[in-house]
Amino acid sequence: MITTKDELVQVLQELSHAGCIAIDTEFFWEKTYYPILALIQISVDRDTHYLIDAPAIADLSPLGQVLKNKNIMKILHDARQDLTILRRATGAYPRNVFDTQCAAGFAGLSSTLSLGELIKKILGIELAKSATRTNWLRRPLTLHQLDYAIDDVKYLPEIRTLLISKIKNEVSKSYLKEELNALDNQQLYDDRDPDSQYRRIRGVNRLSSQSMAIIREIATWREYQGRKENRPVSWLIKDKILVAIAKEKPESQDKLEALSRQYGENVNSYSQSLLEAVEKGMKSPTCLAINSDPQINNIKNFKNEVELVLEKVKKKSGRYGIDSSLVASKVEVEAFLKNEETAPINHPRLLCNWRREFLTG
Repeated sequence: MITTKDELVQVLQELSHAGCIAIDTEFFWEKTYYPILALIQISVDRDTHYLIDAPAIADLSPLGQVLKNKNIMKILHDARQDLTILRRATGAYPRNVFDTQCAAGFAGLSSTLSLGELIKKILGIELAKSATRTNWLRRPLTLHQLDYAIDDVKYLPEIRTLLISKIKNEVSKSYLKEELNALDNQQLYDDRDPDSQYRRIRGVNRLSSQSMAIIREIATWREYQGRKENRPVSWLIKDKILVAIAKEKPESQDKLEALSRQYGENVNSYSQSLLEAVEKGMKSPTCLAINSDPQINNIKNFKNEVELVLEKVKKKSGRYGIDSSLVASKVEVEAFLKNEETAPINHPRLLCNWRREFLTG
């Protein structure tokens, strides 16, 4: 176990000459806005592994030198969350990433396989019982935890090689390359945009324009407050209260408190901030909209068109050995057919040229 910065630097010096390394993280995320990084696993092959005790090392920035080194391939399974956590811990944006979950979708397998399922399918090895629900911050870690953590990385270099060998046609290889190159996009690993979090709230699309302007303001405030206190935003104020405030537009503390009591909540400690956000929303332009897609004149014809595209995607995917769900979901196809230009705004992965080719070719 690596527990000091000096040890970390020494190991990373050795890894700087590796062509590729496998990386995984274990973290604890129950009571905080940001996940707490507990352990970083690195593997070169089945026999060479390193475990980094993240809480014991105040400065993890040396690891960032490896993450951003474009000459070292970083192999992960379902990479984005781990890399987001590592970006925050090290300050470095990753380059040259290989995601085995993604690659499986181009190799005739499902693109949603868990690591355990993928290892079993590719190598015929069944991993030990999961330790994902354990408290990774508690020390010392047990032998079972350590074995579990190593299993998460020790097979990844081999899995990568085998997945690549299963992709026989050049079209799928080029699509996979484009998909993996997209993981170099720094925006993937930045903190979520506070100003757009209102779009994630259930029921917001049924609000009036004025109420939508209000909920945008109070949801943005809640996001910043969650970061400030390092608490989950739902612990501050639940979504249903935000929606109710946006609808009722309370202008006084008494009305706000009466409204919150209806839902069995207490917002007294945030009442002033909420009232200011309501006032700001009332003064904002009321042109917000969750769905700015053009009106569909013939629903039946549109549904038929969606099904035709989905069937085309399925057949074309089968021809290339690509998981069709990796190409586009039904919701994404609908968005694309409504407005090809604006669809990627709500579904960023449709920006990939290979997906556009699938949907239009």
